[in-house]
Amino acid sequence: MPASELDRRVLHVLACAQTPMGAYEIIEALRDVRKTVAATPVYRALKRLLERGEIERIETLSAYRIRKMEKGIHCICKVCGKILTVPVPPAVDALEAAVRATGFVPQRFAVEATGHCAHCEMTNEGRDS
Repeated sequence: MPASELDRRVLHVLACAQTPMGAYEIIEALRDVRKTVAATPVYRALKRLLERGEIERIETLSAYRIRKMEKGIHCICKVCGKILTVPVPPAVDALEAAVRATGFVPQRFAVEATGHCAHCEMTNEGRDS
């Protein structure tokens, strides 16, 4: 399968997903359409899509999703799995600048918080985790 076709298929799988997907979940979803899908080409497609900024990786979950916005904090609910992205470009810019000031050159920069979404906190579902 040509790289551009695989990239389109991976994007389609992620666009249809309700939640971020791990690489092997993506591979399984691709196997629904085509019986043989190797992991290496899918990982290469994910890398290309990340580099082009079409998708983002949720580091805490080792999962991918369509990029929602340029810079923000991913707030991940440990109870229901919902992800809320809070747009704070100036704060992320300041954090990136602080990291770069040390001489470190990040390839990818992610700011994530885990906890409980408002719904789970209000319904006490988040109290036990």
